[in-house]
Amino acid sequence: MKMMKIGPTKTLGRRPGTGYSHGLRERKKLYKTSRWQSLRTSHLATHPVCEFCKAEGRIVPAEIVDHIRGHQTGDWKLRFFDPSNLQSLCWSCHSRKTQRERSNGGGGLRSPRPLRLGPRTPLRMIKNHRD
Repeated sequence: MKMMKIGPTKTLGRRPGTGYSHGLRERKKLYKTSRWQSLRTSHLATHPVCEFCKAEGRIVPAEIVDHIRGHQTGDWKLRFFDPSNLQSLCWSCHSRKTQRERSNGGGGLRSPRPLRLGPRTPLRMIKNHRD
């Protein structure tokens, strides 16, 4: 019996250009720049409360400056230092938003992608979708 090589083994988060790992090294470098550190400090000074918690009537100190439109889209470099693309979040809300972005391809908590219905749309997607 002859063995056939089907293709490279998929390793999540390891191959450049695939999924979440795309541009990861470049983004990590940007987070270490003095420009980002200065922008982050000034944003937290002017927006000290978690925006998601505040919308729910809770006052929770923000610890993270988050990008509203994340790194999953191709134009993230243009928006990285854009103050209008930043929001202050607590660790808990940031974790939930990040988890949701990774599971649904970038929807986040603030602006979920619209659900596109088709003949093969799984019922579980329809039930779990939030407008």
